[in-house]
Amino acid sequence: DFKDTNFHKELETDEKEKYISKCLSVINRLRIKHSNVPKVLVTSDSPVFLEKASSLTYVYVIPGTVIHMDSVNKNIKQNDLKAFLDMLMISKAECCYSYSYGKMFKGTKFARTSALIGKRKFIEITE
Repeated sequence: DFKDTNFHKELETDEKEKYISKCLSVINRLRIKHSNVPKVLVTSDSPVFLEKASSLTYVYVIPGTVIHMDSVNKNIKQNDLKAFLDMLMISKAECCYSYSYGKMFKGTKFARTSALIGKRKFIEITE
């Protein structure tokens, strides 16, 4: 839900809700799988999704402004802060997952690189 540099057509509201629901369902399944973990860190480039995910009591979202690296003012250091913290926290996670479905971009480069930095297990989930 950011201004896309590739000019892809934005999804209709009902389709967005379907995608959000799918993502929340995966988070719930992972929560059941890792029931011993008190909080699950969720990262995304969608502020709308992050707001929905943060309503789950066991989800932690790093506060800050979501940016897209290709369309940000490179002269404002604070623009990079959330992305840097997301990457740092992923690199310290017990296990890292990346989920994609349908028309979603695969965010595996960011997530996989973050996991590699911390030598963490990385699992890609696709449907």
